[in-house]
Amino acid sequence: MSISFDSLRGGMYYFYYIGKDGKRKRKSLRTKIYDEACNKAIQVQKELGLINEDTFKDKYEPDELTLLKLSNLVLPYAKNNFTFGTYELYVSTLKYLINYFGPNKIVSSIKLEELEALKFEKLKCVRATTVNGYIRKIKACFNVAIKFGLLEKNPAKHWAKLREVEKQRKIFNDTEYKKLLSVITDRSFKFLVLFGYYTGCRVGELVNLQWNDINLKEKFIEIRNKEKFTTKTGKNRKIPISKKLLTIINEMDITKTEDYVFIQKHGKKFSKDRATRFMKRYLKKAELPEYLTFHCLRHTFITTLLRKGISIYLVKELAGHSDIKTTEIYSHLVTEDLRKAVNCFL
Repeated sequence: MSISFDSLRGGMYYFYYIGKDGKRKRKSLRTKIYDEACNKAIQVQKELGLINEDTFKDKYEPDELTLLKLSNLVLPYAKNNFTFGTYELYVSTLKYLINYFGPNKIVSSIKLEELEALKFEKLKCVRATTVNGYIRKIKACFNVAIKFGLLEKNPAKHWAKLREVEKQRKIFNDTEYKKLLSVITDRSFKFLVLFGYYTGCRVGELVNLQWNDINLKEKFIEIRNKEKFTTKTGKNRKIPISKKLLTIINEMDITKTEDYVFIQKHGKKFSKDRATRFMKRYLKKAELPEYLTFHCLRHTFITTLLRKGISIYLVKELAGHSDIKTTEIYSHLVTEDLRKAVNCFL
């Protein structure tokens, strides 16, 4: 069972399931909004008899619903209905909740002041944006229990998110980028950085790139959903291979077409975390500003396109943004560049 976005049918979400005849079937959820689709998918499963609420009620009484039991309920649901990346977020969120409160903590007994303490404890080691992500997922976990009739009200309903101050997207200038490349000694990681610079892909998309995702005949790279990887928007996209990137690809060692493109020395593919650690190491070696990260390669790609006058709608598609408003943030930066340019006469 899964929820999928179908761009060929007006961008609606569909619920897919296996019927009694063993065949894969589809039912429209009649919405283009992901959160609404998830809620409607539950109702569809009830109508089709795929969910039996009484079974859950018999298993978990509201006053006995512990965090461990909540985890046992939410994770299978998230695995069936969400993307793999979202499912992993639910796993890490529930793991943190259990570690903080203990597995036997009764969900209905959780107080707002306890959640506030958790919020500020988490803020000691991560950014406000990350904390707010935890808050959203924790609320969502409790909402699943409510949908199944195992919880009367969400303990985190009035739990406020932290105020986020939008930071300017940092980018590499030509000097910084060349300096970074000059200090990278790991061949595979250097190619990873080059791909990030010339495609604007997210690091998670790059480390999961396989040779059969690269079509050299038609000259495009396909960023696609896989068994253990889903794109941020849940949609596949194709990125044309530029002449410069084609030259770089021709310098690489292509062995088996099913292999991952970026392999470490010990034979395993790069993980997202390892690629991030490598980047930090080389940025420090190059004595570049601490605010620069691997993701800044993506910011650089998008900003460069807009500065060259490429249509914001084309940039949106290349970047894989689900909302044009995200791309417009970069457009505002470019507008500021133009303002500085005309003011040079003052």
